Amino acid sequence: MINIIDYIMAARKTVVFLMVMLITIGTVTYITIPKDAEPDIDVPFIYVMVPHEGISPEDSERLLVKPMEVEMKSLEGLEEMSGIAGQNFGSVLLEFDIKFDKDKVLADVRDKVDMAKSRFPTDAEEPIVVEFNMAEMPTLTVSLSGHDPEPIHSGIHYLKSLSGDPAEPVDEEEYIHEVEREARKYFCHENFDV
Repeated sequence: MINIIDYIMAARKTVVFLMVMLITIGTVTYITIPKDAEPDIDVPFIYVMVPHEGISPEDSERLLVKPMEVEMKSLEGLEEMSGIAGQNFGSVLLEFDIKFDKDKVLADVRDKVDMAKSRFPTDAEEPIVVEFNMAEMPTLTVSLSGHDPEPIHSGIHYLKSLSGDPAEPVDEEEYIHEVEREARKYFCHENFDV
């Protein structure tokens, strides 16, 4: 350790020169490196949904989800597949290897969906194939919820008032790309005396 310190003290000009070069190279690299507020990150998930008005979850599993799963289980690079059967729809979430080729996988998934479509009920709507794109997902989502003392009348208005005036210039801040406000009312199954 003492030998290193002795060398640094003896070769001060060389050490100062190397330090200035490293700081200069680091600064130039930092300035020229591309920066993106919303980088395009390929996420290895693809979601396939088939809307079908009036179908029960049991029928959705049998008539929509199973045919898609049978066709898609042979996709190259597929790591995990999750089927969801619900009222009025059936869907499959596909997870691929992180090194997947997005364009090739999307084309393969669309081909497999077209093959499975022949086994769907004739009145099923056109399947929707969605790729996950991180640039389209919100960075921050804030939700307000609370007990609604008057379930039919004013509860949602109270929560909207807490969220602020949509005319406020929040979205004018330089670091905010977009502000989107929406209000939804969910009913729970409770007995209300009306």
